[in-house]
Amino acid sequence: MIADFLSSMHNTCQQSVFPFPELSFGIFDNSLFIKVIAIESETRHVGNRSIVNSFERLLMKNRLQCILILLAAAALMLCGCSDKPQIHEHTFSDEWTYNALCHWHSSTCGHDVVSGLAEHTLNAGKITEDPTCTASGVRTFTCSVCGGTITEAVPALGHVYSEEWTIDSPATCTEDGSKSRHCTRCDSKADVSVTAIPALGHSMDEGIVTKLPTLSECGYLTYTCQTCGDTVVEELDVSFYEQFFTLHDGILSVKDTALLPSSLIIPESIDGEKVISIGSNAFDGCTGLKEITIPASVTSIGDNAFNGWESDQSIRIIYGGFSATESTWSNCSAVVEVEIPDSTTSIGDYAFFRCSGLTEITIPASVTSIGDNAFYGWNSNQTIRINYRGFTATSNTWNGCSAAIEVVIPESTTSIGDNAFYGCTGLTQITIPASVTSIGDSAFRGCTGLTQIALPGSVTSIGNSAFRDCTGLAQIALPGSVTSISSYAFRGCTGLTEITIPASVTSIGNHVFYGWNSNQTIRINYSGFDTGIAVWNNCSAAIEVVIPEGTASIGDYAFYGCTGLTVITIPASVASIGNSAFYGCNNLDPLFFKGTMAQWNSIQKDTNWNYQVKATVVSCSDGFELL
Repeated sequence: MIADFLSSMHNTCQQSVFPFPELSFGIFDNSLFIKVIAIESETRHVGNRSIVNSFERLLMKNRLQCILILLAAAALMLCGCSDKPQIHEHTFSDEWTYNALCHWHSSTCGHDVVSGLAEHTLNAGKITEDPTCTASGVRTFTCSVCGGTITEAVPALGHVYSEEWTIDSPATCTEDGSKSRHCTRCDSKADVSVTAIPALGHSMDEGIVTKLPTLSECGYLTYTCQTCGDTVVEELDVSFYEQFFTLHDGILSVKDTALLPSSLIIPESIDGEKVISIGSNAFDGCTGLKEITIPASVTSIGDNAFNGWESDQSIRIIYGGFSATESTWSNCSAVVEVEIPDSTTSIGDYAFFRCSGLTEITIPASVTSIGDNAFYGWNSNQTIRINYRGFTATSNTWNGCSAAIEVVIPESTTSIGDNAFYGCTGLTQITIPASVTSIGDSAFRGCTGLTQIALPGSVTSIGNSAFRDCTGLAQIALPGSVTSISSYAFRGCTGLTEITIPASVTSIGNHVFYGWNSNQTIRINYSGFDTGIAVWNNCSAAIEVVIPEGTASIGDYAFYGCTGLTVITIPASVASIGNSAFYGCNNLDPLFFKGTMAQWNSIQKDTNWNYQVKATVVSCSDGFELL
């Protein structure tokens, strides 16, 4: 009964509006015992206030519970329990048990009792987790009795923004940056303060030439930003080079040789004025200049223009026909390259005089003339290639030139011009096309390296001294188309062993075979050519003459002084023998006539036709007739 009452009281306390944390009743040895254990309330907040007499306050708030407890105790006492209680001595742990409000020693005897229940004795507390601008911190209190701890929140600090700007992303040359005001504690930025920083723009240097322009490709001037290193490239044409020169009356001079780039192109014009001449000593001693290009507009180059240039330097020439002097290329060891455009019509006097750095050159078919001493001083290690279409030269064009000469003559060429290869000792062979009709005066004169030549059937005339002094010429065939051989044409051709003059020849000039000796033979198919008085002058060659049937006359001076003529047969068709026709033929014997003596006597014979002829009789078909 008592137990039922206590149970009822316990339930009443638990269902109270102010439930007691934990309340237990019991009877032991006829004595009432009450166990009260406080637990931490879910809504209790310690804050900054001291926790004192919490248990007492709790009991005061739960007066109903206290009354019920007292009533229960009284009821038990009124029950008149007379049984003597069993005395039990509880045992408790030495360790403290605690919650947020108090501490105690729990029983170790198995009974639901406690000992030493008391509120905590807390210290002033310590920050164990610092608050930040956005998150709360933690303050921890420690009980000096049990060592237990309780905590309370420390409010977040909130942001404190600086008055100074912080650069969040710096502006670059091309992109905007941003800045904002940052918290002095956490460095976070106030979004409302974010402000754009305008792009800086490039700060370019003065630029450097990263590629010099050429005649076929543009160059590049590269500017570099001194802030970000970005580059901007500007294209350059050959006008870039104008800055290095001055021009007066078309004559070019250098402003300052020390400022010249390593590669240089001379422009065709500067400020609208055409560059026509390179002045004397213009590039004298420019050892830092590694290459230079000379335009086709230049018509002359002065003395010592490239004096002191070394073999590691180069000169490129777009040749338009300039002339030079004997000292233009003096003391110049530079490598020289020459391009002659098809528009070029002439090569000037002394153009490449002693130009030792030029190893080869090609002359286009457009060239119609070559000046004096153009290649003077060239040696056998240099080569001149010629696309020949009829240019003329002078008697000194090839003077002092020992270069190897290679000649191609196009089919459309009609003549070999006067002096074209005069003195060209490096010419060893040449092919003349069938379109050529004339060989000009002194065209191959002095070509001592020429060993043979074939004249096509189109050639009708051989000019004065055309092959004179070609001492190396061993073979030449004169086609049946040739009608005239001018004076000195084969003078001094001591290497020829024989030559045949075709019947087509109607005139032979003086001294054509001057200097020929007895080891040489001249075969003549005679049909009545005209000659001068000195055709056979100083000619000791053996002369063999065939006069074909039908020939009507032997012209004046035809064999005048022809000491090499030893025998001749005159056909019956001949009706006249010209003045001094065999004058001085002191080795001519016998003399044959294919007609009768009567016919011989009917031939008209001019004065001195046989003066100093060795033969005293003529052998006719029917006998001998005295001369």
